[in-house]
Amino acid sequence: MGNGNLRYISRMATKPRLPNPVEAPATPAKRDRTRATLIRAAFSVYARQGFDAPTIDDFIAEAQVSRGTFYNYFQTREDLMAAVAADLATFITSRIESASGGVRDPLERIAIAARYFVMLAAKNEIRGWVLARMIPIIGGPLTNAISEHARATVEAAVAAGRIRLRSISAGIDLGFGIMAMAIRHNLSRRAAPYAPELVSAMILQAFGASMKDAEEVSHRRLPPLSVDEREPMAEGGDATDAPPDEVPRQSVRRRLARAPARKRR
Repeated sequence: MGNGNLRYISRMATKPRLPNPVEAPATPAKRDRTRATLIRAAFSVYARQGFDAPTIDDFIAEAQVSRGTFYNYFQTREDLMAAVAADLATFITSRIESASGGVRDPLERIAIAARYFVMLAAKNEIRGWVLARMIPIIGGPLTNAISEHARATVEAAVAAGRIRLRSISAGIDLGFGIMAMAIRHNLSRRAAPYAPELVSAMILQAFGASMKDAEEVSHRRLPPLSVDEREPMAEGGDATDAPPDEVPRQSVRRRLARAPARKRR
């Protein structure tokens, strides 16, 4: 009996069990890449579906990551939307500042901002649709961020007597509304696109500038962007290394380029 037990024990596996391998923590560079992948995916999903319909599963599927990976970076859909809005605001304002930083006339700075806003939306359709759908969210993260940037210029234009506004906040909201509808119109391709100069002039007139001043300022030569437009920004930039005039799938931009910047009476 005892010998049988010894023979049974001798046949038992004696190979030691190894501990489960511990996954190495992600490096900061990898975390940045994963976060950028999620935000790029959100841009595509928002452009297709808007902001109310998408679920977290939509973002996971678009980014091709696990649910756990998503929650490592964003706890809610609202957190992801705030990240998209913050990056889009940085993308737009950094480029507008690069073009208008050396311009002294505040009315011209407003015109430069409006024209580049429309042009940057047309240059990347995903970015354009996200802008068109996010701008109307009053009090949303995008409008709040860009409004803070625009307020100083609008106040300077009022102080210089270049525009007349009863409410600066209402005026900024009105300007955003005009740009959002212009962007949506241009992306819809149902009619001839609104040229950036037209949109700029209409905004300036809505702000109380004379038609003469609005038209003249809106047709001044645009200062160039000093920020490299070819830089592939994960959160809203052009994911291409092509020169700016050769970005693919930009039929709206080509139509804008063909449309003459005529003065409207």
